[in-house]
Amino acid sequence: MFDNDSALTDTKFIGQICYGKLNKDINAKIEFVTNRISEKYEGLKTTLINNNKGAIDSVTILFNELLGFPQTNDAYTKGVPYIWSYDGKLEWYGYQPKRADYIKIFNAVKDYLDLFRFQGQTINESIDENVNQSIGQSY
Repeated sequence: MFDNDSALTDTKFIGQICYGKLNKDINAKIEFVTNRISEKYEGLKTTLINNNKGAIDSVTILFNELLGFPQTNDAYTKGVPYIWSYDGKLEWYGYQPKRADYIKIFNAVKDYLDLFRFQGQTINESIDENVNQSIGQSY
């Protein structure tokens, strides 16, 4: 979801973690998190890291907060969407999200990142960045 997108630049994937730059001073770390059961990933934790000061904020967004409790035929999942690790692979269990679901997850993380996007930048740098992005998207 976060490779080559507008939410982060210079994304790197190490294991199950995505790292990327939010702006010149702030990096982001996005990782799957378990709620109660090992290897049952029920959400994403996003941590913002200032290059000079360390971690400055974080938020955990659970998949059921965004997707609700979809109907499934699997009584074990009880409608809670999650990803699990099985035989070294990460897969959705009991519910296969649709494109719209992935967009909801991406937008929730992006909205959080946007709260911090321009901190550490001057007004002129922010305006220049927005203008450059707009021009690039228009052509």
